[in-house]
Amino acid sequence: MKIRTSSSNINLPYLFVLILFVSVAGLNPDQLLEAAETQYKNEATPAVSVQPDAPAATGKTEKTDHSKHKMPPKPGGVISLDVVEKKDKIYLLLGLNEQGQQSVVLKTSEDHGRTWSEPAAVDAGQMLEPSLARSNDARLAVSGDHLLAFWTSHKEGASHSAGPMVIARSIDGGQHWQPGSSPTDWDEGSHAFFSADGDGEQLHLIWLDSRHIHDERDRIRGTQGMRHAYSTDGGVNWSSTTTLDEVVCACCYTSARLHQGILHVLYRNKQPSDMSFGTLRGQDWQLLSTVGEFDWFFEGCPHIGGGIAFGQGEQQNHIHTIVGTGHPEHSGIYYFQSEDGGKQWSEPLRMGGDNGLHGDIAINKKGRLVAVWDGFAENKLVIFAAEKNDDGTFNDPVRVSPPDVRATYPRVVPAGDQFLIVWTQSTDGKREELGMKHF
Repeated sequence: MKIRTSSSNINLPYLFVLILFVSVAGLNPDQLLEAAETQYKNEATPAVSVQPDAPAATGKTEKTDHSKHKMPPKPGGVISLDVVEKKDKIYLLLGLNEQGQQSVVLKTSEDHGRTWSEPAAVDAGQMLEPSLARSNDARLAVSGDHLLAFWTSHKEGASHSAGPMVIARSIDGGQHWQPGSSPTDWDEGSHAFFSADGDGEQLHLIWLDSRHIHDERDRIRGTQGMRHAYSTDGGVNWSSTTTLDEVVCACCYTSARLHQGILHVLYRNKQPSDMSFGTLRGQDWQLLSTVGEFDWFFEGCPHIGGGIAFGQGEQQNHIHTIVGTGHPEHSGIYYFQSEDGGKQWSEPLRMGGDNGLHGDIAINKKGRLVAVWDGFAENKLVIFAAEKNDDGTFNDPVRVSPPDVRATYPRVVPAGDQFLIVWTQSTDGKREELGMKHF
């Protein structure tokens, strides 16, 4: 695999260890970056493989009691973000944290993101408090006039304070919400890292849980199972839960998209921690390929997923993906294309330098393709965007986030002839705000 490499001003092995620490300790992105910058400046401490529930140095297996961990306070403001575009309408699902109280709200736009509705309370009537964070964001599915939102609940004393999934349902396009029925048949642990999509006839939900792990000593480190359920009546009733893959990255968000009646799923596998791609036709699940065979073996949880987009017109069978890897020799964000339904992929094309982390991708009705990602510049994370040319290359990356903020976890959707890019950003690490730009 031939990949052009470039220099980086942050040591990536250190960075991914620190990202894992964020997942365990509950730090916000700015605390991560401060730690990364300090580690880079020190350069004296050798990189180590940090791992939750890892064996002690003596070789004895010791189980960590996560319920006793004191989680640092979450930043205020916008701590969860999802965006969906359907039939020229944009839906923005936000998780908020104000004075220690978390909530979920929806805003919609019918003019490609120029103006927005007043926020609607998505979590109205819910009995369980949300437990929200970037990468484990609340997710939205739009299926005709039926909207469903999914998120992880807060459970005191549980591992990372994470509880069972919460579902909210709207039948009037998102104006009013009520608690929905849960698709899961297992409530002995947490459900997290959701992805969902609908097309007016069917609605699919993907999530991760640890239902088949009866003894932590039998668990492959940093793994959970990937589950699936579907509904044909807008989320009133659900199918039984099925397991698509029993061993996947425990804390890497997935991407599930319906196209031509087929559910396409992009997710991070384990051993190696590369991205896998599969399709679900009815109840027939097929694991088709690896998107980027980097052979990245990482025992921790990097909190890095990917994005999917589909071609238009004569290229509607083309699948486009954006994925990230932390392999020391290949680290960064990459673009791939498949012309045979996801069985084979183009050679990897790195977006920007070797320090990209989280990416997304979108195609509009005219066939324009834009990729977005966050990466390091001037010792902080910033948001970049690049458009694909007709010859398969990309324009030079354009910085879209303001110069005075740290910005991360970008998402992108079509917005008429343009694209709408959204992310979260902070100036002090104590409060996260919504960032937004047309491109």
